[in-house]
Amino acid sequence: MIDFTDIAHWVQLLLVLGTAFSVYFLLLFILEQWTIKRGKLKPLKNTDWDDVRQLRDRGQLYWAIRRLRQLKRRKGVRLNYEDAWKALNDL
Repeated sequence: MIDFTDIAHWVQLLLVLGTAFSVYFLLLFILEQWTIKRGKLKPLKNTDWDDVRQLRDRGQLYWAIRRLRQLKRRKGVRLNYEDAWKALNDL
């Protein structure tokens, strides 16, 4: 026979993890929109390779890698973080 209390605990764990991931990605989105609104970051549609270089040179490596990956993704290329670091160093 199946112990339903054990399954209920797994379901609760999955719900908590799903909620945590959702909140994390929502906060990242809000942070990105806030930095765009403050003028620290350009919107993606107005971003070019020079902007990625400027972000890298200013020490904003997280945003530089994020924008580089987004620009490459618009061209149909998906980069992992290791390849993005290499591409960022090659700019």
